[in-house]
Amino acid sequence: FSGIWWEVARQPAGIDFCTQVNITVLDQTNDNVLIDTTYGVSSDYPWVNQTMNATLTVSDNSASNDGYNFTYWNPPSYTPYTVFKVLYTDYTDVTFICGYTNQTDNSTSFGIILTRDRTPTTDALNKLESNASSQFANFLNGTMALITQGETFFYFSCYAAGANPTTIISLLLIAVAFVLGLCSDLLII
Repeated sequence: FSGIWWEVARQPAGIDFCTQVNITVLDQTNDNVLIDTTYGVSSDYPWVNQTMNATLTVSDNSASNDGYNFTYWNPPSYTPYTVFKVLYTDYTDVTFICGYTNQTDNSTSFGIILTRDRTPTTDALNKLESNASSQFANFLNGTMALITQGETFFYFSCYAAGANPTTIISLLLIAVAFVLGLCSDLLII
């Protein structure tokens, strides 16, 4: 289960997008696991990334039926406790995760699909969503926010439902104009 996973779909749509989850076994003897989660902080500034992390103790080869209730260190503070439960994983390609931010309020539940492939095809995403929704209540077929990610964390390579493409394109054009302005100044001298 260690390594890099990519969030490719979420139900309901969240504020975090372009999400990379890196799971590292820190100390196998003591079952310590580090989870680094990096995401774009705003749909208006998707190239600005934030990384939050959590260290947990996870017993090797044993399932936790209730999931793991933990908080991320998200500088300058901790996030609220959130329960995460791995519903299914094949350990190599796909993982379905559910959770909630308040154990007594079902409206805070969520479902997430993680894959090892940062850019799965639309057909593959539809199959994953259909598979998840047929087995688990946190996944509703046809309603998950699909997240398209490019090969890098650059601002033009990630688009999440709700991100404003006009803003992204406008900023790209401003950056190009700025670079061209710098180049033209160098040519005059």
